[in-house]
Amino acid sequence: MTPLVSVCIPTYNYARFLGRAIDSVLAQTWREFELIVCDNASTDGTPAVIASFDDDRIRSYRNERNLGLFGNFSRCLELAQGDLVKFVCSDDWLDPRYLERAVPVMRGHPGVTLLTTAGYVVDEDGRTFGVASAELGDGPVVPATQAIRAQARWLNLIGMPTSTLIRRDAVEAAEGFDQRFAPASDVHLWLKLLARGDLGWIPDPLCSLRVHATKGHDYGPDPTESTFLGWEDAASWPRTPVTPAVLRTALYAEAERSLLYVGAHLAARRPRRALEVLRLTGRHVSWWKVLPRFAVNVPRLARGQLARVRALRSRRLVVYGQGTRMGPAMPS
Repeated sequence: MTPLVSVCIPTYNYARFLGRAIDSVLAQTWREFELIVCDNASTDGTPAVIASFDDDRIRSYRNERNLGLFGNFSRCLELAQGDLVKFVCSDDWLDPRYLERAVPVMRGHPGVTLLTTAGYVVDEDGRTFGVASAELGDGPVVPATQAIRAQARWLNLIGMPTSTLIRRDAVEAAEGFDQRFAPASDVHLWLKLLARGDLGWIPDPLCSLRVHATKGHDYGPDPTESTFLGWEDAASWPRTPVTPAVLRTALYAEAERSLLYVGAHLAARRPRRALEVLRLTGRHVSWWKVLPRFAVNVPRLARGQLARVRALRSRRLVVYGQGTRMGPAMPS
């Protein structure tokens, strides 16, 4: 039988993390899945880690050459046979109940093309220090227009691929990941899916998202122009849900984040890098409009940074969502 869910782990040189990711999939309480592990021509011990698992639900592949981050994601989509596709970045892992909680939402709401959940944020050693949450109410369905507005205002609330479950026919209709927008190709895909249906939302943390210095699926130490380009592309589609007002919100939210990077570079005496950030951002927004908006939001941004510092010092979780704030005590 064709599996209902194709769980895909695209991986590259993450042998030290991969075993936990695979274990978390095999431990799912929802059993109707296949697991695809696609090695993007790793040069570390990744093949040995994959070979150490003996489970007939695993289908492993190795690319002859490195296809790039989202090239490997696209390869996984080509190999997937399920009606639903679940990505797990190979440095992350799932709660055992992820599929048990998420699949019924997709089954019960055929108009949902994309689902996301909250997730724990962990450090390189797997210690939990935060919670990433879209904070979109109780769910399980959020209208696409509401989800897109929140995504524009608060940047990528939908989150990383590990947080999401997607409907394969909707992804195929949207033509998958577009590498022109890497490293924000996933954010661009979320918009394409929300142009075709609603968002499923589970507010409970059902995955763990690892943050570390060598994370491949990240924007790196500076903002990326791809986020601006992705939103602008979405605004150009026929019958797009990204209205001019939503586009302005998204671009100026991204520009405000750019200013934080500019400040950090100037404080570290890196004026050239600060100037580069100003230039790439200035191609998409008017700075004379950004600065007043930024000034209004400085108190909120400062409160968020203070809350983060206080939370970490007092061993409380940091909540990253529609703003940053202190959360409950860290799990023991």
